[in-house]
Amino acid sequence: MNTSFVPIYRKLFEHYKGRIISQEIKPGHQIDSINRIMQRHGVSRETSKLVLKMLADEKLVIFGALKPAGSK
Repeated sequence: MNTSFVPIYRKLFEHYKGRIISQEIKPGHQIDSINRIMQRHGVSRETSKLVLKMLADEKLVIFGALKPAGSK
């Protein structure tokens, strides 16, 4: 019995984390968008969002853009 199953979101998190740590994705450069992750890896929007959230939680990316106060 195979007990080493790794969920796809964890594999993608590790994939992007490795690319960031190795500086394949350089500081200040954009990482794949939600839609690009969906297309490139054949995963759902929720999985793509979770991967980016996990990277943000680890302080590896800044997820989303802040809008100035008063903007819509």
